[in-house]
Amino acid sequence: MSPGKLRQRLIGFFHVIVFLMACGLPSFGAPVTHPQQFTNHILVSLTEPLDGESYPVSADLYVRGEAISDGSITRMELWADGELYEAYMAPESDLGLLVHSWDWSPRRLLHCNLGRAQH
Repeated sequence: MSPGKLRQRLIGFFHVIVFLMACGLPSFGAPVTHPQQFTNHILVSLTEPLDGESYPVSADLYVRGEAISDGSITRMELWADGELYEAYMAPESDLGLLVHSWDWSPRRLLHCNLGRAQH
């Protein structure tokens, strides 16, 4: 596995760990004092390609997005330069983790890509 792929996988694993810690999941044997209040916040990351990497114009790129929430995620979108490129609907309801990849090709030299998810 290349160092870049390993780094991406570690970053994805780190996001999952941070999410689990943020949920306040009780440890084994710890008394539950009160139920968690859900916030319905969503954390979305574009994990591939890595930020700052360069590719030739019209290169076919693999773009991977991950969304994590304490509520159900129904849809994830890839936006490029202010325009919706493609939306992905969750395959089932009540998913708190949604991962999807797109094949995308840049049409000019500089781009701003954004991942977005919805409840």
